[in-house]
Amino acid sequence: MKHVIATLRDTEGYQRDYEYDIEDELIDSLVFMWEDGNYACDCNRSLFLYEWDESRELKCNSGSNEIKLVSLVCDGEVYYEDANSRRR
Repeated sequence: MKHVIATLRDTEGYQRDYEYDIEDELIDSLVFMWEDGNYACDCNRSLFLYEWDESRELKCNSGSNEIKLVSLVCDGEVYYEDANSRRR
């Protein structure tokens, strides 16, 4: 098992780390899941960001995300970091 920390931020600046564990054999698909897979859509990202508060769940997006993936770290190794999403 590997420990993943995905940092997400919405358009209003609210930011949260979503932490979870992943099976070793799924590590190769980690970045894909957040960029192009199920976790790439605002409907799923909103559940992670707002701690499963379904009243704040966003609709599926077509185009750019309202919720940005800021970074993706697995067992201390950076798998993804968006320089454009860093806090100023």
